[in-house]
Amino acid sequence: SPSNLYQEFTNICTYYKQVTLCNSTLNKQKLLNEARTVWKEIKKENETAIRQKNAITKIKEATQRISECEQAIKLISDQKTKKKLSTKIEKNRIVIKGKKTKTTQR
Repeated sequence: SPSNLYQEFTNICTYYKQVTLCNSTLNKQKLLNEARTVWKEIKKENETAIRQKNAITKIKEATQRISECEQAIKLISDQKTKKKLSTKIEKNRIVIKGKKTKTTQR
């Protein structure tokens, strides 16, 4: 069992590579070198960049939900359902506004 986060990451990374390539006999040293390179890249990213990426992901997800709700509103005739969807749209717009603020503050 891995004793630290780096070892755990390396194990996961090598396993993922073996599974995606459907080959369990890959060169172990090459896999470890690739995992080490990826680990260094991850460690370079500072917390602000990570938060900004997360915020951007949330913005994209909220935008998608808004689009889906808007499409549903066009197709639905029930006013009660339209109201619920409109509320969801508004909540997602608030999420987007909050996340955009976070991405520009740092």
